[in-house]
Amino acid sequence: MNEHKFLMELEEIHYRYERLTSLIGILQQFVAEQVDIAGAPERSFNDALFEIELGMDENNSRLKALFDEKGGAAV
Repeated sequence: MNEHKFLMELEEIHYRYERLTSLIGILQQFVAEQVDIAGAPERSFNDALFEIELGMDENNSRLKALFDEKGGAAV
């Protein structure tokens, strides 16, 4: 992988982490305002948690692959 592709992949991973961080903030608001949760779609909370979990797993795999390819130390 050339340097440009490597940096583009890191940029995409960073963007995904920012998106997941935003979802976490939304969920924290849901929890803080439990009175308003009753108006939320029934599965929205579980769906959001599931999306965050999948996104984090995907990002971690992508990051590990980059480190493995570049010969870095990945756990």
